[in-house]
Amino acid sequence: MRVASCQPWQIRWKEVPRISFCTRRQSLTTDTTNSLTQRLQLLEKSEAGKRRRDKRFSVASPALCDDILNYIGPSLDRHRHCDIIDVNPGPCLWSSKLHEYLKPRTHLLLEPDNRYFEPFVKPLLEIPGSTYRHSFLDPNDWQSYQRIFDLGLIKPEKAPVGPNQLDQPNDSLLLVGNFAEVLAKPLFGFESTAHMAVHHFVMAAARSHSHIHANGLVRILLWILDEDKKNIVPQDVSERGILAYQMDKSGSTTVVASSGKPSSDIGFNDTEMRHAQRVAKTMNRNGMKPPQNRETLEYQKACDYLAHAGKVEKAPGNQATKENNLSLRWEGDKELSRLEKAFSADDIEKDKKSVREKHPDERPSSSRLRFMSNDPRLERLYRLRHHSSIIKESYQKLNGLVILDEELLQLELAIASGDLSDNDKEKLTKEMQTKLAELKTKQSRLGKTEQSRLAHLGDNQRARNREQSLLQWDRRAFEPLTTGKHESFPSEHLALLDLQPKPHFTFSTDNQSDDKEWEPWFITKLFMNPNLPLPKCLETCAPGAAAALIPQAPSVTDPAKGGRLDVSLLHVRLLTLEMVDELLKAWIDWPFRPSLDQSTPIRLRQDRRRRK
Repeated sequence: MRVASCQPWQIRWKEVPRISFCTRRQSLTTDTTNSLTQRLQLLEKSEAGKRRRDKRFSVASPALCDDILNYIGPSLDRHRHCDIIDVNPGPCLWSSKLHEYLKPRTHLLLEPDNRYFEPFVKPLLEIPGSTYRHSFLDPNDWQSYQRIFDLGLIKPEKAPVGPNQLDQPNDSLLLVGNFAEVLAKPLFGFESTAHMAVHHFVMAAARSHSHIHANGLVRILLWILDEDKKNIVPQDVSERGILAYQMDKSGSTTVVASSGKPSSDIGFNDTEMRHAQRVAKTMNRNGMKPPQNRETLEYQKACDYLAHAGKVEKAPGNQATKENNLSLRWEGDKELSRLEKAFSADDIEKDKKSVREKHPDERPSSSRLRFMSNDPRLERLYRLRHHSSIIKESYQKLNGLVILDEELLQLELAIASGDLSDNDKEKLTKEMQTKLAELKTKQSRLGKTEQSRLAHLGDNQRARNREQSLLQWDRRAFEPLTTGKHESFPSEHLALLDLQPKPHFTFSTDNQSDDKEWEPWFITKLFMNPNLPLPKCLETCAPGAAAALIPQAPSVTDPAKGGRLDVSLLHVRLLTLEMVDELLKAWIDWPFRPSLDQSTPIRLRQDRRRRK
């Protein structure tokens, strides 16, 4: 085998067969993955006893890389012969696979960890005619990305000339990175390097057209920990916080690969499945089909429904009836029944006994042991049993209130439509006020936990049952491929995100100089408590803010745009991009708002003055 055709993990293991991404259907062995994992384990052992460093997870499965490139290859074709900046490549498995597919003009490996250089990076640099380059620049120092161009490590094409050209995609450069890390301590205020990276690359750098975005908006492929994904691309409205809002405003985010786990332990509701059916139809039209061993559970259920039910998918809309309430029908009983048939009482007892023997220090009644199992199916069975009685009892109690809220929303839509006569409008307004009083009376009788669950169920339904879902996850064009823990080292579920920044448009205000200063403060203040009703949240900004700002934001009180006539029913996590822009503009133009210095803590105030 010639060195020029070797992959980095094959340099010392000549007997390992080379696996090309285009031979996906041939029988794959685990020899390559195991040898790479063994080499990474040796690196970990060599660091034993040394000062604790950040723990990084790397892709260790050639089959996973092959499947991903076959799956999204057509969308990558526009980047052939481009320049690649590859951050934290580690063992360089994903890097070399992508390099082989795109054949880039220059492929810069930004690997600061010296442990990876000799065994993995150096062999790639020594290949005759190699277009690989390497630098030890720190990828967590944002100045490093400007130095890449200053030092000539990447020579960008000439800057485009013309209005708004910098807001167009730049396909001549591709940023690839691995930010699947567990930090030894928080970095720049971020608990996760993944959150820090997307915040910088998609928001800060793209808006200012800095370093990689200097000649246009660059596409970004990032490996992150699967658990970090929920704050970036939430699958449930309860997870929609400030980062999810900023990602929605600043770019499009597609999940290419992930663990495929549902957003909650109780599985998928009908609203989620309806979106999954739409995605399955889109994939069929586009000729996309994931490998059978990488299909998500949502995709499998959606395909089964479309193949056997013979029913037409219902169009999204604010429709709720007592017979068909999409949010509150729990499908867990079917799965629970199937799992209970698959395992006998003896199987369950043996499994629990085995778990207790593995954890002798834990009490038998310990909550840690409640869901532990040697079999993932039994672990799922234990969780479903635990949730079954709680969920069904809760749903029975809250079902009527969610339906009442949906009926109230239908009345609001009818009143706001403007198609009614004055008599009809007055009649519907009285009916709406009666239902609103009934809803608030019944809500006040609930405990705090039930009130929170009711708000969650209602918000989820309103966020997703609209022409365009509030969640980017529901607007996906295809289902992600599933990844296994064994396909990374150390073992952990990873996710691959495909990020494309979009132009950031500002609006005209009476105080233009305050626009950039106020925006981060206002959005942070809003989404600090996303579960709060909007009026209460605005009052935390300044006394009287709710009464002053809400009338200046028409979409907030427009039910057709996701608003409510009674804004006390609208929670912050349901705010659309349009609503936030209108509220921000009203805040900046409000003559009685406090100054930025009065609204900012002393430490941040001093930092602002230092920057000036």
